[in-house]
Amino acid sequence: MVDVDVLIRSCGRPSLARAVQSALEQAGVRVQVRVVPAGGEPLQDLAEHPQVQVLPVQGRLSRSAAANALLQAVEAPLALFLDDDDWLLPGHLQRLAQALQAQPEAVAAHTGVEVLSGEPPQRVHVYDQPVDPTRMQLQNQLPIHAVLFRCAALEAAPSLRFDESLDHFEDWDFWLRLLMRGGLVHVPGVSAVYWLDAQQGSGHATQGAQRALQLEAFAARQLSRWSPAQLRELIEWQGQQDAQHSAAEQRGQALAAELQALAQSSAARIDELAAELDSERRELSAHRRELQTLQTLRERQLAEIAGLSRELGQAQQQRDALLNSTSWRLTRPLRAVGKTLHWLRSGRARHLLGGLRQRAASAWRRHGLWGNLRRIPHYLRLLPRLVRDYSQPAGVVAANPFAVAAPVRPPLRLHPQLVADERVLAEVRVSVVIPVLNGGPELLLLVRKLLGQQGLGGIEVVVVDSGSSDGIPERIEALGVRLVRIRPEEFSHSHARNLGAEHATGTHLFFMVQDAYPIGDRWLYGIVRYLLDHAEQGVVAASCAEYSRADSDAMYDCSVNTHYRFLGCLDEDRIGHFIGDDHMSLRSMGQLSDVSCLISRALFQQYRYRGDFAEDLDLGIRLIKAGHKVAMLASLKVVHSHNRPAWYYLKRTFVDVVFLVDLFEDFERPGCRSLRGLIEGIELVAQRLAAWLPELQGLPDGQSPSEALRTWLQGARHWLPRPQQDWQALDDARVDGFVRQLLAEHRQQPAAKEADRERLQERQRFVDMFMSRLEHFGHFAAPIYTAADARVREEYAAAALKTFAASVGAALAFWVLDRRATPGSASDAERAWAEQLFSQLKAGV
Repeated sequence: MVDVDVLIRSCGRPSLARAVQSALEQAGVRVQVRVVPAGGEPLQDLAEHPQVQVLPVQGRLSRSAAANALLQAVEAPLALFLDDDDWLLPGHLQRLAQALQAQPEAVAAHTGVEVLSGEPPQRVHVYDQPVDPTRMQLQNQLPIHAVLFRCAALEAAPSLRFDESLDHFEDWDFWLRLLMRGGLVHVPGVSAVYWLDAQQGSGHATQGAQRALQLEAFAARQLSRWSPAQLRELIEWQGQQDAQHSAAEQRGQALAAELQALAQSSAARIDELAAELDSERRELSAHRRELQTLQTLRERQLAEIAGLSRELGQAQQQRDALLNSTSWRLTRPLRAVGKTLHWLRSGRARHLLGGLRQRAASAWRRHGLWGNLRRIPHYLRLLPRLVRDYSQPAGVVAANPFAVAAPVRPPLRLHPQLVADERVLAEVRVSVVIPVLNGGPELLLLVRKLLGQQGLGGIEVVVVDSGSSDGIPERIEALGVRLVRIRPEEFSHSHARNLGAEHATGTHLFFMVQDAYPIGDRWLYGIVRYLLDHAEQGVVAASCAEYSRADSDAMYDCSVNTHYRFLGCLDEDRIGHFIGDDHMSLRSMGQLSDVSCLISRALFQQYRYRGDFAEDLDLGIRLIKAGHKVAMLASLKVVHSHNRPAWYYLKRTFVDVVFLVDLFEDFERPGCRSLRGLIEGIELVAQRLAAWLPELQGLPDGQSPSEALRTWLQGARHWLPRPQQDWQALDDARVDGFVRQLLAEHRQQPAAKEADRERLQERQRFVDMFMSRLEHFGHFAAPIYTAADARVREEYAAAALKTFAASVGAALAFWVLDRRATPGSASDAERAWAEQLFSQLKAGV
């Protein structure tokens, strides 16, 4: 704890006791108050206190002489002057002392002071701006008790003291000479009071000729100190002030002209409103007459309803008589047989048996005989839902998930910078772990933003670099980042993050990615604060939802919007906990995101990341299964998004499906009954899409792109039953090349025996899947992109192509997994081709 001397010049005013008490009540520093009787008389009514020293009476002292007497008595390394009619607010000295500890090169620190005057006291001014050295030459910006200075800075030869030939403006002169010895640190915020009393003040109360003489004496010293460079700065500063004044006058004239025009337009508007009011009155009279007519009609309809109710009662009596009759009971078996035959002919039985057969094969492959016997109770609980799900035939979803009404939600938790939360969690030290590879200048910006986060006891950044060649790791290492290097072949999402956690020293770990960016300087504090505030509820980890960057593509915006709707954190914070072991419950409740994920270091070391994909989801699921809770925050979001090519969507969707089927035993895996039908569906959509995209790009400005998309999807129901032999190249060369290679390799496969019905159904299933996905995007984009322009046309075309790529990736994943699960259903050549596609599409994601 640092020692601080508070120096008070006093002529024995009654307010002295208040000033002394405000200094003694300062926390976080050791205070010694030293008072000099500047009036030459002993001080009355000042209680003795071990932390208060009253200097011996030396006769009547000038303001400068009294200040020098106090400086002579100083023993602490830091000191602050306080007039006897001013006072300090709590935390004043601690804030200033902490600023000087953080900035050892500064000679002093200053903070905000409010000026009060009158009865009752009213705020008349606030000093709380960083010192402008040029402006300081012409105007004192520092109330004397706003500044905490290092005493050592005064003793450097020649020693610095108050000029005793100045009886006024002596503190201004003192600060100017102190500024020549080093910089001042500004600590924002008001924590002291300057009492302005026109009757008892000194320089403020002196006016007229006397003040002019005092200013001339001060100016004479200024002239002796100014250099040509300082005069040039003063001239430039005055020119800026004149320019700002001139601009303000011009704005005032423009506003006056606007007000005059507004008054004229208001008068005309009043006339218009009067005419509208008269018209509304006439309409109201017409509505009243119409209401009377409707009332009469209503009475007639009520009479009709009463008659229909009587008829309905009679019909119900007849129905009850029929249901209780002997013939109805005798024919009950026949009706049951009819319903069963109808269910069998509808195809739902085949769909149910096929789905259950796939689930059974998957369960056998995963758990074996004894594992499945132990899981019989679980299967029995799951059976009703499986029957319900598999009994429904697949189809195109037409409902718009983005058009649902928003539910009533509790108030949002606000960002800490919006509620002026300036608390400091001194006991929390956060280690931010970021795997990087050629992060570029944006990584440098991210690191600087993280190191500037406020409100925590400490922040370290641990970067795990897997072979960057852009020179950025060396630059961020110079900023104090802990740099861990690994070879590119060593990288995996889990290993890199686990390694970074091993090198971290904080109480908490915060995992991020190199292309994310925090919002605000207390963003990380807000996430930690949320975790601590909800610790009693069992929350142990928290991630943020995302704001898309300006260069994000519409397809990504749609995907992330859908994702956060599914998680329940699009508009409000969500706390996830274990509610069931089905994949929908585990994914919606257990999701965490490595874009921004906070967890205590001790707990993370118990679980760690595992696997080479979706390691964040896996961690969240293990946490909630263990009884913990995890949070996804909408109140504190992070800026992050991508603009990926269509080829990425094809590979990423393929890997997503493989991962989800492998992780969740109840994840539905529709079988592929006809490889030829699937390939025909892919070729048909590719050919139609390649022909439509140029038409979309030619859509005139101002027309609705969503209407064009809706019309095209409606036309898809009338596509030719077989695709043409060739089509225009798709805009993504890798997707186009992959699809053409896929068709060529399929033609080289031995022809399999497949029924035409199964082939046509499989082809239509792919078309339906693509249409459903693209229709989903259309629902999202329609209220956003209402009229076409070049950018909107490009976004729609790119989204259509990426949707096709994602559909191909998903369909091929289901086919590959089906061939792996049922090896006897395909030839050796087909299984080998499936394994080849598996390796090709999984690599690099």
